[in-house]
Amino acid sequence: ELINTLNLDVIAVQEISEPGGFQELLALCPDYDGALIAENHGCNFQRTGVIYRKNIATLHSSRTINELNIFTREPFEADMTVTQSGISYRFKLIVVHLKAGGDPDDEARRQDETAVLHAYLDQKAVSEPGMDYIVAGDWNDVLTDPVNNTSFPAFLADLEDYSFITDPLKG
Repeated sequence: ELINTLNLDVIAVQEISEPGGFQELLALCPDYDGALIAENHGCNFQRTGVIYRKNIATLHSSRTINELNIFTREPFEADMTVTQSGISYRFKLIVVHLKAGGDPDDEARRQDETAVLHAYLDQKAVSEPGMDYIVAGDWNDVLTDPVNNTSFPAFLADLEDYSFITDPLKG
């Protein structure tokens, strides 16, 4: 009901535990289609993916970003185009689900993962100039923490190239 009521164009999803259940969900949303990561290091209970409105968005391809094998749960990447009022916008959506937990090891793991993601996106800016990337998902962190206690130091140190669309909401 929520997906059909909100009428969103693209939805990043995490923690999909059962691909069959995901397909059942899509069947209840006739205007939508979707794709899931094949599996995450055998952790099938923690899949990520995308749901998109079929008459607005086109999924050209999707994949697990195997190059980012440092991640506890490998990121999902979708090459998409959204078209509204005759205007098309092509982009790549990366869906992440970072490891939860408040102990220093979990925090360090998230920092390491986002540093690798930052380097990956910097490399893509060179190899695919003009392609926009949107990273969404469950970061299991907040922007209001001090920079050295957050998962985002690599991105926060590079605000000329990266922005957080949720930044205005952090207060």
